[in-house]
Amino acid sequence: MNTVKSFYSRYLERHVRIVANDDVVREISFHTGWPRNLQTGRLRDKDPSLATSVAEDLHEYLKGGDVDFRKYALDLEGFTDFETSVINEARKISRGSVMTYSELAQVSGRPRAARAVGNVMHKNVHVILVPCHRVVGKRDLGGFSSGLEVKRKLLRLEGCLKGM
Repeated sequence: MNTVKSFYSRYLERHVRIVANDDVVREISFHTGWPRNLQTGRLRDKDPSLATSVAEDLHEYLKGGDVDFRKYALDLEGFTDFETSVINEARKISRGSVMTYSELAQVSGRPRAARAVGNVMHKNVHVILVPCHRVVGKRDLGGFSSGLEVKRKLLRLEGCLKGM
């Protein structure tokens, strides 16, 4: 059974939604609005669920805390071997660091697959746990499914974009 938790991040100006079962994180997403009919547990609703633990760590991270999200198992069902490899390599990019799409393609075993890496990052449903915001283009920030302003804020939070 899935548990859903949410909280509002003033820093991102977004609602953060976490979906997890007992073993794996299924999804993390950002929302500017909130569907009225969505039933969700709030962060203040304390329980021992994985979703609550992730929500608490995300909240701490978004306040500037240094949190290692690699401790959480992700639901990667339906992902190809290549996509799983890209996701696993992206999870190794440490806070305060960035990697280009082509560099991530290289360490994922497909050096000519930078565009494919971009597609994997675009469909990332584990935002922040798979730090796709740390993957950038050679000449610019690249893209981000939640918008470039959110990507800039996350990189700024980690000290990567001091002047932007």
